[in-house]
Amino acid sequence: MNNHPISFWLSDVPQPDIYVAFRSEFLITKSKAFRLRHCGSSWYRIWLDGEWLDEGPCRFHPENAEYQEPAFMLKQGRHCLAVLCHNIGYPTRMLLDQVPFFFADLRDNQGTKVALKWTGRQMNAYDSQVRRISPQLGWMEWCDIGQLPKGWKLSGFEAHWSEVTESEGAAQPKRAVDLPQIERHSIIPTLIGMGRLQNRFFYEKDDPTLSFSLRALNPESEGDGSWWRYDLGQVRLGCPELVINAQAGDRFEIGWSEMLYDGRVIPAINASLGQSANLDHYILGDGTQIIEPLTPRGGRFLELHHIGQTPAQLELRFHERSLYNPNLSTAFQCDDPLLQRIWQTGVDTLRACAEDAIIDNPTRERGQWLGDVANVGLKVAAACGGDLRVFARGLRQAVKCANADGVVAALFPGQRAHLSSFALNWVDACLEYFQLTNDRDLLDNLFPAAQKNLSSIEQFFENSFTPNVRHQMWDFIDWGYPSHLKDGRNFALYFHFVSAFEALKRWSEILHRENEIETLRDRQDGRTFRFNEQLKLLGGVHSLRFHECVLGLRAGLFLPEEKEVLLDRCESYIRSCFPMDPDAPDIGVFTIDMQASPVPFLSNPNTITPYFLHFALPLFFESGRGEFALEVIRNCWGWCLSQGLTTWPEFFSLRGSHCHQWSACPTWLLSRYLSAQN
Repeated sequence: MNNHPISFWLSDVPQPDIYVAFRSEFLITKSKAFRLRHCGSSWYRIWLDGEWLDEGPCRFHPENAEYQEPAFMLKQGRHCLAVLCHNIGYPTRMLLDQVPFFFADLRDNQGTKVALKWTGRQMNAYDSQVRRISPQLGWMEWCDIGQLPKGWKLSGFEAHWSEVTESEGAAQPKRAVDLPQIERHSIIPTLIGMGRLQNRFFYEKDDPTLSFSLRALNPESEGDGSWWRYDLGQVRLGCPELVINAQAGDRFEIGWSEMLYDGRVIPAINASLGQSANLDHYILGDGTQIIEPLTPRGGRFLELHHIGQTPAQLELRFHERSLYNPNLSTAFQCDDPLLQRIWQTGVDTLRACAEDAIIDNPTRERGQWLGDVANVGLKVAAACGGDLRVFARGLRQAVKCANADGVVAALFPGQRAHLSSFALNWVDACLEYFQLTNDRDLLDNLFPAAQKNLSSIEQFFENSFTPNVRHQMWDFIDWGYPSHLKDGRNFALYFHFVSAFEALKRWSEILHRENEIETLRDRQDGRTFRFNEQLKLLGGVHSLRFHECVLGLRAGLFLPEEKEVLLDRCESYIRSCFPMDPDAPDIGVFTIDMQASPVPFLSNPNTITPYFLHFALPLFFESGRGEFALEVIRNCWGWCLSQGLTTWPEFFSLRGSHCHQWSACPTWLLSRYLSAQN
């Protein structure tokens, strides 16, 4: 293999769920600083002389592959780089399926390249395609530790591994990821239970989740092994590292969950759109060994099951993966301990949902949804002093993954989805990012995409406020808002459109594009007139539903005397919903009726959610009704804390995700409005 940086792989091992190891030994003649550029088509981890160095990749569009570039010191002498890659072989929330490859390029700080000769082999210790973690994620890990080559991560390892070959058709990274180094923080989990267990489901590969969940814990009769249960303190993304002493042939499983079900871990992922197995399985070798899953998992509670007659000794630590370190700013201070705790919990939730992208949840998806990037997350990160480059990267990737009509992607760059509402929010977010960072390059570069994105959605409305037959996207407004209303109108989506349209006008002003400003103003004036006429026919502002009231007020469409009426109605609605009214039903359950709607909806649509209060509560703060907004924050998010949650749930309910950063709006609201009052 030549010394030019290329994307490489082993020949004849492209199939799904295959683990491939690469290693390169090299000599350094003088101690100094180096940088390793690296990227890959699927998840991998890198060790330098047996010590963890980095992992990746940062998610990318296949046409825009980017490398990570950690810096480190190397002493004079011989060293070894070792890499373990997992070729998933299917699209996930993070990446599309693509030609498998790994890319590495080692240079000193002066740019002098170190020649690396790579060899590799397939790691047959891993069984292939036992069970997907979920349809959004990769595969559970099923590994016979005794079959792993001993010492392969260190210099002096002797084995006849194959030479690597250029991976034809693979991505060739040309630029560095514009992100800070994604951090790895180690914590010691809290042991909250342990005892003996008994197997009650055989043929463990038939259904690993069921096998794990049906084991009897602390049985009255003789057991088959031991169990331990740990609390990470909050939902986190990362990998456990276990040092265990056991006998060859024993089985060991690590199960995860965000909550305890009747006191124990059930490693099934809620709302995963298919079967799930949030666990990993190992066949142990003899004596002391280390178990560390390759791919990060998400959850708060870990349950470890050891199947073997000889009691095992183990030590556990957890390596959390996050863009932000645990000391992310705690600059906000107030005299109310509850509000202080609510503010900090929002920061903790953002940390749990921030890696190479702002993700919706570390357990269920690890997906980069535009609703998470463009709405709450940007404001929360700004409020607590977080690095904002991850948001710019997300806004740009949404454009790269736009559909044929130019509507920017709502889920990207792996598995894709396009939502009209999120595409409209993207316009507002680009402008807000500029206002926070003064990054004019982003506005210059993305302006043509903004025009095309908005023009494509504008065509949906034509002469009415009902999306026409060409509109096939999900008009997500809120979980409590039906996308397809019986009367056919979609004012809520239209109000998002008005906000985006006004943002594009301000965007044009910043770039001094006077012609575009006049064109935009003319197009909107006629539409505003038609809207006012239709609203009169429906009975005026009194005909508007809660979500329409909020988004219409946010868009600035109503007269001063109408605003007070609508705010009164919004306050009354919020007070009628759980948990403001503790006797009201909670959000209910998802149901899907494909004849009525192509998307999930709720059995109880009369609800408030943390996500939509991000749009509603600022209206109260800015209208002299801040005390009501604080009452909502104390009651609703205080209810979450009273349930033992330490990160914010997707809904005001325990039945959904327990870690969604789009529920963290109190953090930015308190920083902006309460700090201003003080």
